[in-house]
Amino acid sequence: MLAYLPGKTVDLKIPVGAPVENFKGTVSYTAMETKKVQREERGAQNFGVPYISTAVPILEDDRVIGVIASLTSNNRHIKLQEGAQETVQ
Repeated sequence: MLAYLPGKTVDLKIPVGAPVENFKGTVSYTAMETKKVQREERGAQNFGVPYISTAVPILEDDRVIGVIASLTSNNRHIKLQEGAQETVQ
């Protein structure tokens, strides 16, 4: 881990310098392995809010040299969906 910026809603408390192995099972790790953009939606069970996690591999000469990742709360989107479903029922 070269850099980490905590979010307003979610702070993963990832220490700079953490080894890549610490991220097995994450979209970041999968993006590194597959050389493809990864996206995943999860519920509130992990961090208290539903979120979308996206990881984009950084390639140099077809070799992964890093990943840029973000985790975004989609709490408002979920509440909107739930409200729309209640309206329909």
